[in-house]
Amino acid sequence: METDFILNQLVTEALFLKVVPLKSECIRQTPMVELSFAISQVEIYVNYYNTERLHSAIGYITPRDKLQAREAEIFAIRKYKLVQARRLRLAAQNSAEENGASLGLML
Repeated sequence: METDFILNQLVTEALFLKVVPLKSECIRQTPMVELSFAISQVEIYVNYYNTERLHSAIGYITPRDKLQAREAEIFAIRKYKLVQARRLRLAAQNSAEENGASLGLML
């Protein structure tokens, strides 16, 4: 079931949404001398494409994460990290302003 979904995702993107960069990211990077080597390289790329490569069309997550319905969890983690980064930036700005003010500098 999972393999069928992943393969369907790859075929759908290749045929209807956009050209999959299989050629530029895989095939053209390595000379394919033997068929068995070419098949193994394409299998490696398809695994990468479905388990590691982030897809903008599905919210910058992998097809496997989408299949496992993890997008809500991933988006919540991203949102939490953004909030934390904003707090740290604000604290750093406030600290810089306080240090500048104590030195009599205008920022």
